[in-house]
Amino acid sequence: MGTLSLQQKAVIAHLFNHFPKDFPQHQAAANCLLQAAEYYAQDLAEPALAQQALTRFPNGTSNKTYLILKKILDDELN
Repeated sequence: MGTLSLQQKAVIAHLFNHFPKDFPQHQAAANCLLQAAEYYAQDLAEPALAQQALTRFPNGTSNKTYLILKKILDDELN
């Protein structure tokens, strides 16, 4: 797979952000929210959208990627 453009990442982040709502019991829901948050935060410069994705993350306190992203976003938004 080649590199993704910002427009492609925006579309993917949007879809990943809605995935848990559409498929609440799917085992990939948490990973979709994390990927959406990463794209929003790092590539799309949308920390508020990244933070919104993380607020819906299940069992966040036990996930290292979640904790790292949350700290980055908290530092950036405060």
